[in-house]
Amino acid sequence: MKKIFLPLLACLMVLLTGCSKNDEDMQALIIQHIKANMNPDEKLEINDFSKPDSTFGVMYMSEKEILHITETIEKVTEYFMQKTNNMTNYDPNDGYLAYLANKQMLVSAQINEVMAHSMQRKDFNGWRIRVTYAVTNRNGKRKAEEWFFLDKDGKFIYNTFAIPLP
Repeated sequence: MKKIFLPLLACLMVLLTGCSKNDEDMQALIIQHIKANMNPDEKLEINDFSKPDSTFGVMYMSEKEILHITETIEKVTEYFMQKTNNMTNYDPNDGYLAYLANKQMLVSAQINEVMAHSMQRKDFNGWRIRVTYAVTNRNGKRKAEEWFFLDKDGKFIYNTFAIPLP
């Protein structure tokens, strides 16, 4: 029994260590991607990385994840409506509210694409990771939840979409 258990345990440790290194590499790639889309005067604060989860299509999401996304979108809409008194006091010069409005429109279109792709489950084609982060500059802070879709090896980001957070 001991002769079988020790090699099995060693293999398990090697696999776990390999996954951990690959997770770190994917996180580094994602951070590099986010920073490449920031202005030089901005500061990045990562709040959370989800564990890599397998994906089965260009933007495949589970029903639970789609529900999470739609609930997040609803929260942002409620926040926006509250801050603008149901659009009666909208100030287009308020940078953060303009950012939320712009991102909210983009996300609404993207969620339809996500749902369409999720209905067509295909073969395993890579990984998806959800990241919540904040970007701060002299004008304030903007927060986002961004989903990254990576290839099977976790070396290439082939798709992303971001949801603004209030």
